[in-house]
Amino acid sequence: GGRHEPITPGAPVFVVIDRSVPACSEIPGDNCPTPWDYCCEPRESLTAHSATIQVVGPDGSPVAGDLAQAGLKPLDEVIVIGTVAARPSPEVLTIRATGVHKVTN
Repeated sequence: GGRHEPITPGAPVFVVIDRSVPACSEIPGDNCPTPWDYCCEPRESLTAHSATIQVVGPDGSPVAGDLAQAGLKPLDEVIVIGTVAARPSPEVLTIRATGVHKVTN
């Protein structure tokens, strides 16, 4: 499981951050207006605890659509089903997701 962080509004691509990394909104006294960007966390930690998710259809091609319209909001906890895609660099883990499920409590 991880937390949804939008990359591009209107695109089915987003970043998940491991739940062990606190969002800025979970740090007392941090008043970051966009806690889902994890600006309070060192870049090395984010790189080690994140994955870029690209939502694809059954044929493997990217789907069109807006994740917000699908009910996902920043910092939602999600479960992603998919496969690891080619890595553009050693620091970037990319998942081609065939399923994204919002965790409800």
